[in-house]
Amino acid sequence: MNPTFLSLLLLASCAAAPAEGKKAEAGNEPAKAAAPEPAKSLAKEPANPAAQDGAKTPAAPDKAANPDAKKPAEPPKPVEPPKPGENLLKNGSFEEKSGNDLAPGPAGWDPPNDLTTFWEKDDDPAHGFVIRVDTGVLESEAKAREKEMDAAASEKRKPAPARPKTEPGPRDKYGVIGASYGVSLYGEAIPVKPGKAYRLTVDVKGKSGKDFAPKVWVRGLSDLGGRERRLYDFPLTCRLGGEGWRTFSGAFHPTKNTPKVQRMRVMLYAYWPAGEYGFDNVRIVEITAEEYEKARQTERAEIK
Repeated sequence: MNPTFLSLLLLASCAAAPAEGKKAEAGNEPAKAAAPEPAKSLAKEPANPAAQDGAKTPAAPDKAANPDAKKPAEPPKPVEPPKPGENLLKNGSFEEKSGNDLAPGPAGWDPPNDLTTFWEKDDDPAHGFVIRVDTGVLESEAKAREKEMDAAASEKRKPAPARPKTEPGPRDKYGVIGASYGVSLYGEAIPVKPGKAYRLTVDVKGKSGKDFAPKVWVRGLSDLGGRERRLYDFPLTCRLGGEGWRTFSGAFHPTKNTPKVQRMRVMLYAYWPAGEYGFDNVRIVEITAEEYEKARQTERAEIK
């Protein structure tokens, strides 16, 4: 081979080698640089996240440290139902004295006025204290005494003693209180249970005769429209057929036809003929529905 040609061939090989290397480098995509790994913190993560930023874990409340903490309200104690035969009317025997020194009289009752109504011992020791009613007082005097009692009550003072009544003359027969309004005395209110029936019993005395018929009323009351209203009446008519004390009784159901009745009050009442009447041993007791239905069939027609 010609030495000159050999030299040229060697020179061409040396010149082509670098160009071929660059072409191969350009055909391969260079590897991406790996993201640097973040340095790990030497501080430990708090066990309670609430402890971050200086926050402290709230301590459990200590009941002993706060003696003024409100205790849970105790449930109301259930009201015990009345025992069978228990008198729901306070002091129906009139033996207990009222604690009101300004208006002395029997506990649980309006104070007697000592002109038409009296609280006194009966001639019969077996009856003790009773209520006596006089319907033979002139109406003008009875009304004047009523105003005196009302004024004393509003002024919270003891009423002046009652003046003796004027005995009515022949022309005053129909001018007495018994010929117009009559005389009444109320007992304290008694709560009424819806759907319950009751029995009223009372001892009464007065002049003999079928026309002498004092009454004991049970009046059913309720609060409606911002005022007390009477919704129900049960009258027990006590027809006196002889001298001395007699016992009368009747069953009634205040919420059977008037379900809004909330309470009841007993009213002792006497009117005509004019005279004196006595009341004692007033009782109101609960009875069963069966007892009430039986009473409706067997007792006087006044039962309601």
